[in-house]
Amino acid sequence: MNHSLFTCDRGTHLRIVAVSLLACIVLAVPAISDFVRDTSGPNATAAIKAAKPAVHSNRDAPTIR
Repeated sequence: MNHSLFTCDRGTHLRIVAVSLLACIVLAVPAISDFVRDTSGPNATAAIKAAKPAVHSNRDAPTIR
């Protein structure tokens, strides 16, 4: 195995491309399946709605917005 990208042969480049393609597929498949999930059935998850903005402070000075 060659340890430098400048002197490596064609097989090493092919392995690098194959490993990176496999990593992309492993990350993309769950992301796409979560995005395309059906939300109309009985097992659909509830949507999270944003609440009113909250101001948190640890001093007694007036809040400046």
